[in-house]
Amino acid sequence: MEDESAHQTPNASSAEPSELKPSIMIRVLHNMIGRFWNLTLQGDPNVSSQNKSIIAYLDTQRDHDVFQYDIERKFSITRSTASRVLSLMEKKGLITRESVERDARVRKIMLTAQGEQIARDLRSDAALLESTLMQGFSERERVGLMHDLERMKVNLLRLKADVADEGLPDARGMGDGKKTTIRMKGDANA
Repeated sequence: MEDESAHQTPNASSAEPSELKPSIMIRVLHNMIGRFWNLTLQGDPNVSSQNKSIIAYLDTQRDHDVFQYDIERKFSITRSTASRVLSLMEKKGLITRESVERDARVRKIMLTAQGEQIARDLRSDAALLESTLMQGFSERERVGLMHDLERMKVNLLRLKADVADEGLPDARGMGDGKKTTIRMKGDANA
């Protein structure tokens, strides 16, 4: 059996299980990852972080036609916001919008050469981030971590469904029996 202390950093605490707060650690990591992206994405000041998110999404969808309504759904933005952002991206030379034969009302969104270069840079930065995050983890630990994170996600989705059906649990001693809707970022109806 491996010595667990070999995997701890010098500042790692040995907190009691009742003191562990995964939500706080996940928030800390989220903030640190955000700062990483802010540092690595400082290229062209005319390319916003939202532009880069859309470019990354388009890059992952290379084998599929992507339309404005896909962008609206993926990023939970309104039609007018998507239209404005995509128009600006087109003016900046990051994307093109081309008509499709089957439906003249919609135009597929494609990356330009400049958009492709940004996508390559994003892929490279993402690979650096992922390898840094998982440095020192065995393959078994990596798989276990991803499994555990997925379980946490399922638990939160289950809580959301329970709250929608039964109201907020009386965890604060203030239960009034009223239904409370919890909306989470990325929800289709959030």
